Amino acid sequence: MIDPFVSDDVDRAGLWGVFAGNPEPRRPRRSPSATLGIVYEPTNNINVSVDWYEIKWSNIVGADSFQAIVNASGPQVIRDPVTGQIVTILNQFRNFSNQLTSGLDFDARHNVRTSYGRFATRLNASYISKYEVEGTEFAGKNGFGSIPRFRGVLSLDWEQGAFGVTGRANYIHSYEQQLLPGSYFVPQNPVFQTGTYPTDVPSYTTFDLVGRWNVTPKFTVTGAIVNLTDEKPPYDPGASGTFIYDFTQYSPFGISFRLGAQYRF
Repeated sequence: MIDPFVSDDVDRAGLWGVFAGNPEPRRPRRSPSATLGIVYEPTNNINVSVDWYEIKWSNIVGADSFQAIVNASGPQVIRDPVTGQIVTILNQFRNFSNQLTSGLDFDARHNVRTSYGRFATRLNASYISKYEVEGTEFAGKNGFGSIPRFRGVLSLDWEQGAFGVTGRANYIHSYEQQLLPGSYFVPQNPVFQTGTYPTDVPSYTTFDLVGRWNVTPKFTVTGAIVNLTDEKPPYDPGASGTFIYDFTQYSPFGISFRLGAQYRF
């Protein structure tokens, strides 16, 4: 954490904080919204849909980041009266005045039957054009939770008789690193800091492979390889004081194998 009001490097290290409930009653959340969708189906084998949405929340219950509280330098920041260094930071839930988000959801499908089986391709994606909290834009950044602007899943499915295979590519776009804005400009002990903090959390792509066998009309056996290329989550030391990745966006598990069976009565 960085204290912009004290130049001593010691104030740019970890600090104690206290998070408690708020004794004042919180107002109920309101969320008026608007949506508009278009579906285009030129043939029985092709379907494309685009949905636009805008949601405005008011009185949403949340909490400020500790860094935002330090930047505001209000009564929630308790300092040593002699050194001026931060002793602790007080935080609690509150009602945010307004929060606005808008974006697009996209879905496209294409099916074709051949002598080699049925092939189906599907693209499912979303784009966040706006994510404002009390007038501050957070889309494409991680200052108010991690909010990548774009993410999508592209899948190819093959089915022939009792057998089927699906391949999936999962993509999360890169986003700006806001939680460590001063990491390049604050010299630390090189034993503990190598100066490699990224200015952006990089994009992330994984691949899955799923197979299925319909043994009978009621009994199906499935097997899957998740994260086929054993990709690790992007390095993000600002996401948490415990993890070096953002667990709200990524799984820490590498390649994994799954086997399942389903019987329909």
